[in-house]
Amino acid sequence: MTTGTKSTRNFRQSPDCELKVLCDASESRLAHMRRLYPELATTHKFEDLLNDSQLDAVVIATPVRFHYTMAKAALLTGSQKLEGNGTLLTCPLRQAATIG
Repeated sequence: MTTGTKSTRNFRQSPDCELKVLCDASESRLAHMRRLYPELATTHKFEDLLNDSQLDAVVIATPVRFHYTMAKAALLTGSQKLEGNGTLLTCPLRQAATIG
């Protein structure tokens, strides 16, 4: 899992999205993202996102081999999901049309 700075920036600029947490398996990558976005929570455990009742949606953008398992897990929690490339983010999207 990787956290993309461009995708994070784009979601932060969206008026319909409130970023809550960034997730990445790499602690050094999370440290970099914490320096750029100190107001966002971070975690290296995808399960933390699945267990967070405050999150309405999960954006999944990881190597293809992880997409199915992660997207299925997110959907089973009732989350909306987005799949993309380069980042794993969360933002509330319940007002938007179901994606995926």
